[in-house]
Amino acid sequence: MQKRKSVVVSTLPPAAAAATRAGLADRVYDILRSQIFARQLSAGSKLNIDQIDRELAVSATPVREAVNRLVAERLAVYEPYQGYSLAPSLNLQELEQVMALRELLEAFAAREGAAMISDDDLRAMSDCVDEMEALARQTGYLVFKRFDQRDNEFHDLIIRSANNAFLVDSYRSISLHIRMARIYYAGGGTDMAAVVVEHRAILQAYKRRDGAHAAALLSRHLVGARGRLSTMVADFTQGTADLRSALHPQRGKSGGGGR
Repeated sequence: MQKRKSVVVSTLPPAAAAATRAGLADRVYDILRSQIFARQLSAGSKLNIDQIDRELAVSATPVREAVNRLVAERLAVYEPYQGYSLAPSLNLQELEQVMALRELLEAFAAREGAAMISDDDLRAMSDCVDEMEALARQTGYLVFKRFDQRDNEFHDLIIRSANNAFLVDSYRSISLHIRMARIYYAGGGTDMAAVVVEHRAILQAYKRRDGAHAAALLSRHLVGARGRLSTMVADFTQGTADLRSALHPQRGKSGGGGR
């Protein structure tokens, strides 16, 4: 008699198996995103699915799901025949456009949310500012990284205070890019003390439930943040151009018709 081939059948029901895959995809996504913000993965670098699944000891399916989630958030891009890579950093014009949109969203959130924010969220905002104040007296990239994290939590609480899910989704689609640009271009070189002063003023307006004043302070804060970040991008771009000129002094000197 011909021997029957053994078949391995998953003991998990379909719904449980799908939940397991989703959990793995979430874990891979969190790891990749943390590596992006820790500058372990740089803008424009390739994302090799096979390499990632080997390093994380998971199958290719949750890795692909996680990377496609980064693509949906425009943190990564997919090119046919080339594969996945991290999205390039925003240029100056793109960054200014995103920051202008952020200002509109957060000012609206403050006007609507200051009157109805919960006491728990107010305490969370206060905790953010207190820790940022302590961090502002220190130096180093890891300090800036933690400062940036608490800054992001503070602004996230402002957005959530308006109790508007569509506003939250719109904000999160752009805030990731702003954080990436801030970490990539600033890397610890921002005026943390000035940010703390502005945040504390916004917090006080929230504590008074004064939405109009909170929105005005927030707009002023974000206009200043936009200017600071734009200056950093311009300085970084110029510094890169100067470095290239120093390393390749003959480039760009040939006459017309050269490539």
